[in-house]
Formats: sequence, C-alpha cells, structure tokens
Amino acid sequence: MESTKIIGLTGGIGSGKSTIAGYLRSEGFDVYSSDLAARRIINSDEEVKKQIVALFGSEAYSDGILDRKFVGQRVFINSALLEQLNRIVHPRVFDDLRDFAYRSNNELVIVESAILFESGLAQLCNAVVCVVAPVEVRIERVLLRDGITREQAVERINNQMSDEDLSKRSSLVIINDKNAKISELGLEVSKFLRNFVG
Repeated sequence: MESTKIIGLTGGIGSGKSTIAGYLRSEGFDVYSSDLAARRIINSDEEVKKQIVALFGSEAYSDGILDRKFVGQRVFINSALLEQLNRIVHPRVFDDLRDFAYRSNNELVIVESAILFESGLAQLCNAVVCVVAPVEVRIERVLLRDGITREQAVERINNQMSDEDLSKRSSLVIINDKNAKISELGLEVSKFLRNFVG
C-alpha cells in the first residue's frame, strides 16, 4: 500500500523492545524485524554473500549459512570490518523494508530495530517509539536470556546508543522497568499507533 506509514520501534539490548513487538504482532499489526530480515538477506542474497566472502574469506559461510561466530569474532576486534559489513547489509534491509511496507495491506507497518538510527532505517519512519529501561534491569534480562557474563552484557549496552539519545530522537518513550506490565505498555503503544493513523 503506497500510503502505508512506517513506525520505528527501537531500544537497546534488554529494554524489552522485542516483547513489545510481539505484543503488537499479536494485536494484528504488521511488524518487520530488521534483525531477522538481515539474517535472511545474508543467507539468501547471492550478491551480498559474494561481498561478505570477499570481506572475510570463504570461512564466513558454512554450507551456505553465515558462520555468525566466526564473523562476530572478527568484527568484535575490528570496527572497520563491522562498518564494511554494515555497508553491505544495511542498504539491502532498507530496500527490503520499503518493499514490505509497499506490499502491506495495513495503514501502518512497525519496524523493530535496535539500530534504527545507526542503520539509516529511521529515514523511512514517520514516527519512532523507543523502549527504555534502567541499566541494571537490562543487564539482569540479558544475563537471563543470553547466558553471557556481566562484563559482556555491560559491553554490549555501552556499544549501543544511550537511552537518553534514543529518547531525544523519538516521538514516544516507553519505560519498561521492573514494575511494568507488558500488556499495559503494549496498550500504550497500540493507542499511540491507532491515534497516529487517525
């Protein structure tokens, strides 16, 4: 649908953004996960695969599927490599989101992305909702979910845009602390989205 509006849904690791996205999906909204889209593109787009192999070598793929551990270890110690990888993948996700919105029969499409601003996807958005949470709460959630060390969780949080910066750039800020109920937060976002459509 050409007139479909795109709303960004962002938040750092452990903020609860994906949980809110799941709630909105259950409410019938079209939700586009940029992370899942990037994985699909990386494993299915032959031109993207060719460029990634040129960047990391043939070990980057195993049986046609990206070796995320191998690539992850390389980009973790080399930010220039990460930038080059992003330059390959982000424009394809950008185009893929535009196609998704065009094909949607809904007036609104939500794009869930932890790096909405960094990836350039925010340029396509008519409004942005961000989910924030206290750092300790985020660390706790990440430790429970990902089975990593506290130091690794803190490092991941520090490598992302701060809640303060996200909030400044967003149309609606949702605080998902320990006392928050997802159903109530989801209703708040849902109300904002329905008002946005008018």
